[in-house]
Amino acid sequence: MIKDTRERFNASFSEARYDNMLQDINRDYPNTLDFRVAESPVFIDRDLKNKVLTAFDDIVRQIKKKLMYIGFPIPIGSTCLSPLYPRHTR
Repeated sequence: MIKDTRERFNASFSEARYDNMLQDINRDYPNTLDFRVAESPVFIDRDLKNKVLTAFDDIVRQIKKKLMYIGFPIPIGSTCLSPLYPRHTR
């Protein structure tokens, strides 16, 4: 957790900004939120972010490999649902 970033976020938080964020998500991805979105993100440094993304890539690669092995093909052009990391598409 990055303390300075957390403090700045907390100081600028408002229900209106949270509601606007939810509206943006629902506009961009209609009817896809079937869980409660937290009001507050987790602030991590670049090193941990890279480790998490690497682990994510490894998990997706293993799942795809297993699905191909059992005969469940993954359509070409299918995408990851993470809108923040376009490198996770394909």
